[in-house]
Amino acid sequence: MAFNQRDLTARLREASQQINAELLEFVSRDILDEVAAATEAANQEIDNSEATCETLLRITEAATIAGELLETARQFTAVQAVQTGSTLRDAAAAAGVSTNAINRWMAKDNEVATVPDNVWWTTAAQQRSTDEEADAETDDFSTAHEPGEHPAENHSAAPLSEEATPHVGTNTPSSEGTSQQE
Repeated sequence: MAFNQRDLTARLREASQQINAELLEFVSRDILDEVAAATEAANQEIDNSEATCETLLRITEAATIAGELLETARQFTAVQAVQTGSTLRDAAAAAGVSTNAINRWMAKDNEVATVPDNVWWTTAAQQRSTDEEADAETDDFSTAHEPGEHPAENHSAAPLSEEATPHVGTNTPSSEGTSQQE
């Protein structure tokens, strides 16, 4: 199979575009989505929290992580632009750095900034999710009866576990017998 210069140039362009697309997907999905999550969490914290030192520290943490992620995106995209056809000068101008900085970025082992597993906005979201699931279970029980009927009188509702059933007077978990009617 013989190739001429035009074929090789076209294949090189296609390969460069594919590599660029993969990098852009990585930047978009892995980096910018995390930046958006940190930014949204900071905005929610500002809107829904008291103006305390703890709130300021949470905003600081979110801004720090978002900044590190954005710096990673800046370096990756500038280096990739040079490696796939852009001039060093154009990449440096777009990144707001010197051409020497671009050369340093190209020479270093590209480490990706990552979001720690236990940042407050992910642990808070997990806690909210757990709380919402618990609320949904409570709502399911409280709405499983006819209007005007007391939930305890609804025999079609699933019985609660012993731990969740409040006991008044006799038939406590430590006494013999059960408190449920069959």
